[in-house]
Amino acid sequence: MAVVFEKTKALTDVKLHYCPGCAHGIVHRLVAEVLEEMGEVENAIACVPVGCAVFANNYFNFDAIQCAHGRAPATATGIKRVHPDKIVMTYQGDGDLASIGTCEIVHAAARGEKITTVFINNGIYGMTGGQMAPTTLPGMKATTAKAGRDPKINGNPLRVSEMLATLTGPAYIERVSVSTP
Repeated sequence: MAVVFEKTKALTDVKLHYCPGCAHGIVHRLVAEVLEEMGEVENAIACVPVGCAVFANNYFNFDAIQCAHGRAPATATGIKRVHPDKIVMTYQGDGDLASIGTCEIVHAAARGEKITTVFINNGIYGMTGGQMAPTTLPGMKATTAKAGRDPKINGNPLRVSEMLATLTGPAYIERVSVSTP
């Protein structure tokens, strides 16, 4: 019988622990499958910061480094400049990338750094209890916005992809919904 599906070798055998609906598991699988398809698993380095993204270390079966909160793009930039032959990626959540790390991603994008950033934007700070994030949409409820985000009170959400797309440095930016692999 022909093999129809096989788990990618770019993922470990550790059981995922993420909350239902967050999409980390789907994105891990997609990243791992692409690296395997490209034959680059042994050549990849992930830079993962604080928050749920840090657990990627447990699930990706390739090199990864834990970065200070918000500093994955700076770490990735340093690694890529020292190892230009490596595939270097950041794997970040909205609390990390769109809050404390906003300046890092904006400047890395403006410089056109040769890194890939995977940005998981679920609109809340998931690891710390569901507080409102910079990306929480108007009307979206959070533990710190029980009635939903009100732009008159909380300001408008950051549209990170759209903001970065105004720069000339990035080669490719896409916003997608991840509901199925």
